[in-house]
Amino acid sequence: MAIDSQKGHMYVGTAMEVQRLPLADCNRYGDTCRDCILSRDPYCGWDRARRRCLAIPPGYNITTGTLIQNLDQSNSSVCGEAAALKQRRTSPREVLVVSNTSIFLPCPVRSFHATYRWEKDNCVKNYPCLFSGDFCVLGPAVRTPLKDGVFRCMATEDGFKVEVISFRLVNDGRLLAASLASTLGPSLLLAMATLWLH
Repeated sequence: MAIDSQKGHMYVGTAMEVQRLPLADCNRYGDTCRDCILSRDPYCGWDRARRRCLAIPPGYNITTGTLIQNLDQSNSSVCGEAAALKQRRTSPREVLVVSNTSIFLPCPVRSFHATYRWEKDNCVKNYPCLFSGDFCVLGPAVRTPLKDGVFRCMATEDGFKVEVISFRLVNDGRLLAASLASTLGPSLLLAMATLWLH
């Protein structure tokens, strides 16, 4: 493996081939200036005009250009006070609970500097999750009964707490896709969640 920081590419090779991959994956940081800035990704910056988290071009001068970036500290105030204080709520995705099966709820990790916790039905009590790749997964445990209710994944960073994703667990058989996901196991649910989030 080799990294070309000047051109923004990573090269991964085997005995058979070499692949070139972009270092910047800015879409994963959401659609707000605060999320983009808090990621502290050296290859990404917030474009005020286009209102998107974009890859910084090679040779770009961040001090004189129009893209916003702050790598030294988690300071989203560069986005403006209104953006920093804006709170986001998500619409819960329904998942059918089937008896004697395990449910795993994936939460996309947009910043590895944040602390992730799950909450149920807006209660004060929260549940930790297990990191698996780019997801923070809530699975069944003795103290975490995954039954009916709304589970919300919350990320806290730089004093701000935001809702990343939420799921409503139901048991009335309304959703065939969710039923198949819970029946076939966590790997399929994670795969489906990845498709939902892109």
